[in-house]
Amino acid sequence: MPDDANKGDTVEITFEDENGDEQKVTLEKGDNGWTSSNPALIPDSQGDTATIVPDTVKDNSEVTAVARDPGGNESAPVTVTSKTDVLPTVSISVETTSLSDDAAMTALASVNGHTENVPATMEDKLDTTGLVYTVSLSAVTSTAVTVKVTLKDGMGYADVSDYSVVDGAQHSGKISLYGDTGQVSYDGKSIVTVVIPAGSERVSFIVDPVLEANQDAFVAEGMERVVATITETSENVTVAADIVDNSGISATGVIYDGNAVALTNLDGDLTLKYALSTSKAPNDQGYTVGVTTEPYDPMLTTDYSDIVYLGYYQSGKETRTYSNLANSSDGGPDNSKADGNASISTVDLGKGDDIISIRGNLYTSTRVYGGEGKDVISVGGMNEAMRVLYDNSYIFAEAGDDTVVIERTGAHNAGKIYLGSGSDKYTQGDADNKNNTELTGTLDLGSGMKSTSNMPEEYLSVYQDGTDTSLGNDTNIDAESDTNTVEIYGSVSGTISGGYGIDNITITKNLTGSVSTGDNTDTLTVNSVYGGATVNMGAGDDTVIVHDALYNATISMGDGDDTLDLTTASLGKSATTTSVRAGENDDVIKLGDISTLSTGKTEIDAGAGDDVIVLTKDYDSGKGLNQGYINGGDGSDTLVLSGNITVRLTSGKYLSEEGITNIEKIDMTTGKDLMPEDAPQTVKLSVSDVIGMNESTTLYISGDASDKVDLGSDDTKSLGGFTKQAQTTTSLALDGTEHTYTLYSSDSGAQVYIDDNIVNANGVI
Repeated sequence: MPDDANKGDTVEITFEDENGDEQKVTLEKGDNGWTSSNPALIPDSQGDTATIVPDTVKDNSEVTAVARDPGGNESAPVTVTSKTDVLPTVSISVETTSLSDDAAMTALASVNGHTENVPATMEDKLDTTGLVYTVSLSAVTSTAVTVKVTLKDGMGYADVSDYSVVDGAQHSGKISLYGDTGQVSYDGKSIVTVVIPAGSERVSFIVDPVLEANQDAFVAEGMERVVATITETSENVTVAADIVDNSGISATGVIYDGNAVALTNLDGDLTLKYALSTSKAPNDQGYTVGVTTEPYDPMLTTDYSDIVYLGYYQSGKETRTYSNLANSSDGGPDNSKADGNASISTVDLGKGDDIISIRGNLYTSTRVYGGEGKDVISVGGMNEAMRVLYDNSYIFAEAGDDTVVIERTGAHNAGKIYLGSGSDKYTQGDADNKNNTELTGTLDLGSGMKSTSNMPEEYLSVYQDGTDTSLGNDTNIDAESDTNTVEIYGSVSGTISGGYGIDNITITKNLTGSVSTGDNTDTLTVNSVYGGATVNMGAGDDTVIVHDALYNATISMGDGDDTLDLTTASLGKSATTTSVRAGENDDVIKLGDISTLSTGKTEIDAGAGDDVIVLTKDYDSGKGLNQGYINGGDGSDTLVLSGNITVRLTSGKYLSEEGITNIEKIDMTTGKDLMPEDAPQTVKLSVSDVIGMNESTTLYISGDASDKVDLGSDDTKSLGGFTKQAQTTTSLALDGTEHTYTLYSSDSGAQVYIDDNIVNANGVI
C-alpha cells in the first residue's frame, strides 16, 4: 500500500480466485488504516500491506493493484504473482495469571526432554488465577478453525479432578474461555475443543485448578505438569511440527499444590530441583528424583509459600508418629544431585514465607535451607529419648525475619542452627515446662562480619549437579537494625553467637557454654553462669542479668554504657576464678552476695569511664575472707550502697587480691535501681584506705542522716587520724540534688569530703 497515501485515497486490487473468476476489492484510506470492500477476500489493514486470504487466490496467478486519489488521478498498475497456497500453522503456548511479588509464577519442568522454567500457578480460591493456554494461527483464515487439545500430566494420563468440581473442595476448578474471542468446550476428562472464528488469529482458555479441602491424612500431591498438546484440527490449517521455547505442537505449565505436603517421614531430598517422588511417597519416603527422571514427579518445593509437615496431617493435626527428617534409605536415582552426597538429606524451601514442621527429630547428615522470606521452622522432638537435633544436622534459616522453634523439652539439641540475616526469633522448650532442655550445639544469630560470610563448609552455595543453580546464598550478616530474640527454657552448654544486630537472649537455667553477641545494644538474661562459661557482649550499651549464681566464668561487657545486674546472684562461690570486665564508657555493675571462700579468685573491673558499682550486701575485705577484688578503673567512679549494709574499704591480699580500689565517690542516697533510698548504711575506712583508693587520695561520701562514716574503721569514734576542717564544697549526688560536703583530712594527705547530712547528724565517728 502507498506509504504516502492520504485520507480518501483508494487502492483497487484485481486477482483471479481459485474458480478462475476475476475478483476486484477496493481498500480506502481512512483515519484508522485501510477499509476493505470485501473483508472475506482481503481483510482491513492498519499498516502498509494488504493480505489476500490464502485459499481465495489462484496459485501462480497475477495480482494487480492501482492507486487513485479523490481527484481521479491514478498510479501505474503494479503486478505480482501469487505463491503456491500454504495453509496457516496452528500452535499452542502458555502463560500464567498467577503473580508473586509482581512477577509471573514459574516452575522447573521437563519440556521436550530439557529442564526449563515454565509458567506456573498454585491451587487457590481465586477464579482469576491459572494457566492460560493460547491456540494461535500463523495467518487468519476465511473460515473457522477447530482445534482439539489434549491435556496430560506428562506421564501419559490426565486427572480430571485437578480441573473439575470435586466434592468437599475448598475451590472448584474449571477450564473455560479466556477473553471474548472464540469458543471453548471441555469434555470433563482431558479434551479441550477450541474454535477460532474466521478472521481471528488466536483463542485462549484458562486452566483454573481445584483447591482440595485439607485432610486429616498424609497427603503428598506435589507439583503437576499440565502438558497441552494439539491432537486434532480442521482441514484448513496444519499443526506446528516441533516445540520451540515451550510453544508449538504442545506447551507445558505447572500446577503447585495449594495445601501442605504432609508426610510420615522424609529420608531423602525435598528441594527446588530434586525431591521425593510423589507416586512413591505413600510407601517410600526416601526416593529422590528430578523433573527429567522417571517417574518424573518430584515433590518440588517452590520459590513461593510452601508448607511441609512431617508427622502432622495435611490439616495440621498432630499424629502419633515420630516423623523424622533423616537419611537412612534414599534409593532414588538423583539422591546426590542436590548436595553431592547420597548420605545427606537436604530440604530447600526457596523464596517465600515458608513453613516446615517436623514432629520428630533431625538426625545426623540432614540440612534444612529456609531460603529468603519470613520462614517458620519447627522441630517437635517427639522422641524424647533422642536428641532433637543430632550432631552434623544443620538448620540454615537464611535471609528474612525467620522463626525457629525447638518444641520438645527433655532433649538435647546438638545440631548447628544458623538464623542468618534478618530479625529472627529462636525458641527452645516452652514456658510451662521450664528448664528441661539444653542447647549443646551451635546457635548463630547472624554473626558474619562486614562483607565476609562465616558460614560453615556444609552450607552449599549451589546445587551439586553441575548447573551452578543457587542453593544457599545468605551472608549470615545482620544489619544494625535487625533484632534477634532467643528464649531457651533450659540450659546452654554449647555456643550462641551474634553479630551486628540487636540480640536479646534469655536462658532460664544454666550457661556453661559461651555467648558472644557482637556489637550493638544486646541483652542477656540467665539464671546461673558457671562451669568455665564465657560471655562477650561486644561494643554497645549492653545489659546482662544473672539471677542465681556466677562463678568459674568470665563476663566481658565490652565498650559502651553497659549494665551488669548480679543483685540476686551469688558471686564466686567455688574455688575457681570468676572474672567480670566492663570495658570503656559509663557502666553500672550491681553486685549481690560476694562469696567468702578460702580459695578461688573473684575479679570485678569496671574499666575506663565514669562507672557506678552497686553493693547490696555487706562487704569486708579486711577479715581475710577472700571476698573478691573490685576495681573502678579509670574515670570518676562511684560506689553505691543499697539497703541496710556495712562496707569496709580495706584492701590487700589474702590468697588473692581483694578489696575495693579506684573509687572516687561513695553514694548512700540511692538504692540498687539508682533511685532515692533512705536505708541506714555504714562505710568504714582508714587513712591508708583513702591513700590507696585513687591517685588523688580524695574521696567524696554522700548520704543522709541515717548513714554513718567510721573514719577509723574501728567503731571507737576516734576519727582514725582524720581531722575535721572548716573547708566545704558542693556537688550533685546520685539522688539528683546538690549536697554540701565538709572536708576531713589527715597529715599524710588523705582527704574525705563527707555529706553534711551525715556530719550534722553526728554520723561521722
